[in-house]
Amino acid sequence: MKVRKQAVLFTMVVLFALNTTVPAFAEDTAEKKTPYTIEYSKVEQTVLGNNLQVNSNMLSLDSLDNKNELKKKYENILDTVSKASQSLTAILNDPDASEELKTVAKGTSVTLSTLSKILDMQEDTSEDDFELTDLQTDLANYQIVRTAQSLFSTHYQLQYNIEDLTDSRALLENTLSTAQTKYNLKQGTSLDVAQAQDALNTLDCSITNLQNQSKAIDTEMNILLGHSYNDTIVFGNVPNPDTDYTNKIDPDSDLTAARDASYNIKIKRKQRAILSDETYKEKDKKNALNDDMELELQNIGSSLDKQYKTIQEKKVVLTAKQQKLATAEFSQEQALKKHEAGILSTMDYAKIRYNTLSQQYSVKAAMLGLFQEIESYKWIMRGLPASN
Repeated sequence: MKVRKQAVLFTMVVLFALNTTVPAFAEDTAEKKTPYTIEYSKVEQTVLGNNLQVNSNMLSLDSLDNKNELKKKYENILDTVSKASQSLTAILNDPDASEELKTVAKGTSVTLSTLSKILDMQEDTSEDDFELTDLQTDLANYQIVRTAQSLFSTHYQLQYNIEDLTDSRALLENTLSTAQTKYNLKQGTSLDVAQAQDALNTLDCSITNLQNQSKAIDTEMNILLGHSYNDTIVFGNVPNPDTDYTNKIDPDSDLTAARDASYNIKIKRKQRAILSDETYKEKDKKNALNDDMELELQNIGSSLDKQYKTIQEKKVVLTAKQQKLATAEFSQEQALKKHEAGILSTMDYAKIRYNTLSQQYSVKAAMLGLFQEIESYKWIMRGLPASN
């Protein structure tokens, strides 16, 4: 069965564009933009609905009635990608931007250079070729979703670190103030003051670095969600880890399901189906694909097993940190009584209180870590390759 040439060509254009995660182009304005909120549960829906190349994939292939209409749509895509690439130029030159974002930005030039070649293609494409392109497109789309979800979690990793360091800054400020007071009373040295100031300066540099990383995450998320790169994004609460899901994990049955869902396996099977047995060259390609599929099956088993063990380890870590937090909270309760009774100094109580706050951030980070590993397991079950 043959499918319409225009439909297949359009899908191929989209596939080439998948290396270019570009935003729906928006002109910069001087107006103050209204912040928008993104909840984790809405990330997938938002990416699939708003991301430029995903939207391109969702265009109805059957709506392309003739070559002129097709060319017009190509030109619209070309114009949009060209404008979007101008916005991404700044990202490519930004040292704080992730390598992942730079990689997809560089794909813009690849898309632009291949569009004209695709327009000249005249041959019909089989149904198998069309289905292969659909599989490759779906895989790329979900990888974009997965990237956005990962950045959501990374945002909170940075926030926990920033909040922890900000709390510890108050202690260093007290240390500096105490050192300065002692020096003024000739009970301390200028070296003590200098060392306290150095420690505070170092901490401030660390906080600034984390804040810059957080801003870079905002930029990347805006682009992945289909917004202008400089929109003001507000991240919703990070979900708690789905422990009910972990208790229901069955590694053996999950392995079969993960292999059945694997996009890489489906793609290789479709590539093999397209080949004929008419030449030795195509027979060799089939044999090579058979070997690739067997290797991929092994990789899925290894990845799923590793991910399951990681989840179990993260659960143990979380339990230990929760116990440590309980101990810290009890210690703070005792310290507060001593402080109110005049037995414990304000500085010593502040140190104990900061330890409790630090343990709270540690628990949050452990919960986030477990959540991320569970999400990675779920994505393997949905057919995506495991993260490196």
